[in-house]
This record gives sequence, structure tokens and C-alpha cells, in this order.
Amino acid sequence: MKTLEHFFASMALNNREKQRIIYDEEKKLAQNQAQIKSQMAKYEDELARKRMQAENEYHRIRNQELVKLQEESEIRLEQARRATEEKIQAQRRQTEKEKAEIQRETIRISEMAAAEARAHEARLSEEVNRRLLLERGDAEREKWISIIHATFEHIGGARVIWGYVDRILGQPSLIRESSRGKYPWSGMFSRAKNGNGFGDVILHPSLNKRIAQLASATANTKEHQAPFRNMLFYGPPGTGKTMVARELAHKSV
Repeated sequence: MKTLEHFFASMALNNREKQRIIYDEEKKLAQNQAQIKSQMAKYEDELARKRMQAENEYHRIRNQELVKLQEESEIRLEQARRATEEKIQAQRRQTEKEKAEIQRETIRISEMAAAEARAHEARLSEEVNRRLLLERGDAEREKWISIIHATFEHIGGARVIWGYVDRILGQPSLIRESSRGKYPWSGMFSRAKNGNGFGDVILHPSLNKRIAQLASATANTKEHQAPFRNMLFYGPPGTGKTMVARELAHKSV
């Protein structure tokens, strides 16, 4: 009986020991699980924190890139604006330069036109004065011819006329008595009758009138001992310039 009681007592002790061991193991397991769970929570928190930091860094870098892109875009826009402004200024300067050139050219053309107008007016005035002078000379010539015709009606009076004119006008030192005809004015009378006052020289009536006026003016110049002026005969060869000059010299002595 004691042996059986001892056996049951030993079994009960063993069961209590097993129960204690199981409890201890379960307690340790629970502690380990709690520790692992705590570590997992810390690890997850660390991961979440690092993920948040990574996201923040990504957003920061992204924002920096956006800011950089915006700044570069603004720089390009400013450069384009400056280039456009420089082109506008260059075009404005070119326009001002062309405008100044046009103004200078306009002034030059206006001055040239004014000078030409003044020259034209002077030429017209000179032409009017010349015509008046020619008309006065022609009137003087006609007066002398009328006096000669009225005073001397025959050819014998030519010598008297010549001496009279020599006394009035004076004979050029290079023309001697032997260089002229016996009746130098007889040719003038014959030419006056047929309408030609220059011998074999045939002139247009208006030109003939002008040459006669010049001869009379030359004679009057010498009569009044005024300074002579040069005369220029121009025209193509063979048009009678020398003949007219010779006849004019004979008529103005």
C-alpha cells in the first residue's frame, strides 16, 4: 500500500513539475513572442520612418529640380526678351539712320532744286537783259543806217562817211588804209539793199540782227573809250564763224 501511495505521490509530483515546466515554457514563449512583436513593431516603425524620409528626400529633390527648371526657363525667357529687345533697338537705329539719310537727301535735292531755280531765273534774267541790249543795239544800228541813207544818197559820199566814222570810232592800229577797199561802205549799201549785211555770209534774220547789234555795241564801246569785252563764236567747223568775225571786225571799226 505504501509503495502504491509513493508511486501516486511521485506521479503527482512529476505532473506538477511538468505543469510548472510547461508553464515556464509557455511563459518564455509568450515573452519571446512579445519581444519579437516589439522588435517587429520597432522595425516597422523604422521602415516607415525611413520610407517617409525617402519620400521627403524625393520630394525635396523633385522640388529642387522643378525650381531649377523654372529658373532655367526664366533665364531663357529673359535671354529671348533681351535678344528681341536688341533686335528692336537695332531696327530702330537702322530706321533712324535711314530716316536721317532720307532727310539729308531731301535737303540736298531741295537745295539743288533751289539752286537750279535760281540759276534758271538768272539765265532768264540774263536772256531778258541780253535781248533788251540787242534790241537797243539794233535800234542804234537802224538809226545810223537811216542817218547814212538820209545824208548820203550816192556812192561818192562813202569816203566822207568813212572819214566821219573813223573820227568817231577810231581806226584800229592793225588796219591800214591799203587793207580796205576804196569805198568800204559801198558794200554795206549794196548789202542793205538786198537784205544781207555781211557780204557772202548768210545768216538767220534773228542772228543777223544780233551780230549787227554786237557790231554797233563794239563801235559805241570804242567811241566812248570803254573797255572791250571778249566774244566767243562757237559752232561746228564750216559754219562761217571766221567769216562772221571778219565781217564784224570790218563793221565795228
